Amino acid sequence: MESFAENLHDDQVNKNTQLDDAKSLLEIIHKNILLHSYYAVYYDNDPVYIGKAINSEDDMIEMKFLEKGAGNFRWSKRDKIEKIDVKYIHFYMVLYP
Repeated sequence: MESFAENLHDDQVNKNTQLDDAKSLLEIIHKNILLHSYYAVYYDNDPVYIGKAINSEDDMIEMKFLEKGAGNFRWSKRDKIEKIDVKYIHFYMVLYP
């Protein structure tokens, strides 16, 4: 029979492994983001935004966003540029003509 301390240690090892896996996945995503390509960005409860990756710094990607119009996306009159954590960027590129 395992002791409470052994169970607690096993739980902590599992959490650390999951955290390491998540960090590795974010690194892979960050390395595969192509500048000047379009990506979907998802926030927690917000709609999807479409933007072009224009710069990369550490774990942040600087993106220029399109605005949603009547059934489509278009460039706004003023640039909408934000630095986004890679965890919010959908891994697959969005095709933009």
